[in-house]
Amino acid sequence: MLDTLRDPDSAQYRFVGIHPAHCKAGWAKGDNSWSGYAATIEINGKNAMGGYTGYTTYTILFEGGNAWKAIEGSEFGPYGPSKGMLGLGGGAGICRWLDH
Repeated sequence: MLDTLRDPDSAQYRFVGIHPAHCKAGWAKGDNSWSGYAATIEINGKNAMGGYTGYTTYTILFEGGNAWKAIEGSEFGPYGPSKGMLGLGGGAGICRWLDH
């Protein structure tokens, strides 16, 4: 989050949880499947005036023990809506928690 936050040293973090997760590749997206762990965290950072903005949820994707992507929010489907096309479940590029 060093490149994202205005003042990363003063940020406040809350760890919500970490779970195994999987994203299947979408039919039009090539081979973009992913399996690993997704951690949900909340970050309270400072704005330009130096005040805290309130906690924002992020999902951090891990692969091989290394964080490789941070996504704002808890919907971590990088290839489309996490609920699938038209919100019906399934669909191109669906991502899901494996232990829920």
